[in-house]
Order: sequence, then C-alpha cells, then structure tokens
Amino acid sequence: MKRPFLIRKRGYVWYYRLASEKTYHSTGLTSRGKAEQEALRQVSLRGNRSRLQLTLRQFLESYYVWETCPHVRRLVGEGKQIGLTHVRNCRRLLERNVFEDTIANRPLQELRRADFIDFRDRLAQVRGPRTVNATMAMLKAALQEGEYREELEKNPVLKIGALKYQKRERGVFLPAELIALFGGDPPGPWRDLQARTCFLLAWSCGMRRGEIYALRWRHIDLEAKILHVDEAWKGGEEIGAPKWGRRREEPRAEAAAAALQALREDSLHTLPDDLVFCEDSGEMRSEQWWRDCFAEAMATVRIGDDVGIDVRARRLSPHSFRHTINTQLLNEGIDAGKIRDMLGWSNASTQEGYTHRKGEDLRENASMVDRFLSKES
Repeated sequence: MKRPFLIRKRGYVWYYRLASEKTYHSTGLTSRGKAEQEALRQVSLRGNRSRLQLTLRQFLESYYVWETCPHVRRLVGEGKQIGLTHVRNCRRLLERNVFEDTIANRPLQELRRADFIDFRDRLAQVRGPRTVNATMAMLKAALQEGEYREELEKNPVLKIGALKYQKRERGVFLPAELIALFGGDPPGPWRDLQARTCFLLAWSCGMRRGEIYALRWRHIDLEAKILHVDEAWKGGEEIGAPKWGRRREEPRAEAAAAALQALREDSLHTLPDDLVFCEDSGEMRSEQWWRDCFAEAMATVRIGDDVGIDVRARRLSPHSFRHTINTQLLNEGIDAGKIRDMLGWSNASTQEGYTHRKGEDLRENASMVDRFLSKES
C-alpha cells in the first residue's frame, strides 16, 4: 500500500511531503522513525480536520513532549528559550487536568469558547486558581501553535481571561534569623557542614537548588574566590544550562569561601568533576534531603516564634533565601542591574542583550554578606 507521504533527509533533519502537496516540511527531528510518526500525524490532522473527527486529546497528544512537540521544536529551531522543566510541567497539567476531563474527547473543530470557559469553571471546583490559570495558558499556547501552523482555523481559548486571586507574597528572612542560621560556629543548626554550606550559597549567592545540586569542584576557584554557575540540575539525571541560559560567575563572600574550603577538606569526593553536594557514594543529593535539612534547621532555630507567626504563614521556603538576598542588596544600594547579573535574572530581552558585566564588577555584592554576618545580633 502506497504511503500517503514522502520523506527525505536534509542535513541532519528529516522532511516530509504529503501526497496532496508539493512542498516539503521540516519535522525538526533527526530520527527517521519519529519523523515518520510526525508525518502520519499530519496526514491524520488534515484528514480529520475536514471530517470534524479529530478530538482535543488527539491533537494535544504530541504536545509538551520534548522530542515531538511542534511548539517546542519551532521555538528551539528559532533559537528561542523554552525550558525542559517548563515543558514537563505543562505536560503534567495536560495529563492531570485536560485529559481527565470530558472536553478531551470532544471533536476539536466543534469546540467553542464557551466550552473552554465551562471547562475552566469545572477545573476551578477541584483545583486552585494558579493551577487553573496555568492549565488555560498551556492550552492557549498549544492551540495558538495549531493556528500558527494552519492546522486550526482559530484558537477558541485566545480571549479567555485568567481567574483573579490574591497573590501571596513570598516571605523573606529577618536579620536576626539569618544570624541564627549562619552565624556562630558551623554547622550551627544545620545537619552537617554540607547542609550549612548548601543553604549558605542559596542565601549569599542567591543560587537556585538546581544550580547548587549541579555544582562541581571545577566550577569553584578557591583562591580567586570565584564561583561559576555554568550548569543546573533539571530533574532525574539531566543536567543542563541554568535557567534562561544565564551562565554567570559570582565572587563569593568570605563566609561562603571559608565554608566551601572547610567542606572540601571534609569531603570524600574532591576531584574536579565530583559534585560538591553529594551522598557518600558521590551521587547527587535527593530532593527529600533538601527539604529535610531546611525543615530541621528552621525547627532548631524556631523561626517565627519571636514574631508569633509560623513558617507556612510567612511563606518561608528555601527559595526565600533568593528573595532575601535580592532585598538586602537593594537596601544596601547595589545597582539593580548588577543584582540581576548576580542572580541570573533576565526580565527584558533588551537588558539581556546589553548586559555583559564580569565577576569583578560584582565584588561589592559579596562583601555585603560578610558585613551583615559581622553585625551583632
């Protein structure tokens, strides 16, 4: 039986042409098998579109899977940023919220804006507003991609607004709490030297958990007191570039430098490619270890007791250290652009394109941490 498409390879990428067309289209894939699956998907899309048989589930089946998602492949091919963690989170929303609803089995071309509004209202009965809004945003992006690729005539989710809700502000640590956590002789309230150093970097350098977990000794220059944030843990066994691709170098405060030096002397794994924070076996620490170490230290210091508000009410979490260092540096009068460089933020493409500061320009940031810890509580 003759196949309804032709397929050929150009460079590393496979292209397909439907029997009814004269133009080849890129699949964005280097695997012939996956490229043929995509070509068959396109045959199904075009055939079902005219018969109104393609369901929402069938259309979305390949979306938010890194290897097959048309939206992801297009953005990556155009050199635009899209994170693997974001793609995985969207897929989770798709499977838990959309595919479990009756709307998933409805013919796509019959669905109207009212159907998606009704879906949003049903979802709001069992999920919080943030989850509902994230799910609708994910749907909007996927269907917009279908419209962009001319697979759909319109995107019925496009003009549906987000649910309003009171956004709770992330908590920050008080000065006395930081001194209780990191002042005094190590390890202090922390489980051990590794736990203390881990969270000291989260505060003093504003590093994300994924960046800390991927840190290797070759990323640290103990003599120059420079830390290179070149990689980040993405989940599972995957390590890639930091969020937004913002590789950076950070001068470390004396407190952080001393902690890393002490940790190296105490560690069983000190080769350049060894992880700084690891099990005795050399394997990466677990997410549970991160949560347990933080919870134990908070309970030991009794954070919140002095103000009569518990940790959950203040929304204190390990990520609060990142919020705290940003607030402290701003209060110290440090230039906002330098802080964004230090923390790896990129809120505007224009700013990112014109920001090329080096670590030497940020040394004043590191000195703030030492001045702070030297203050009397």
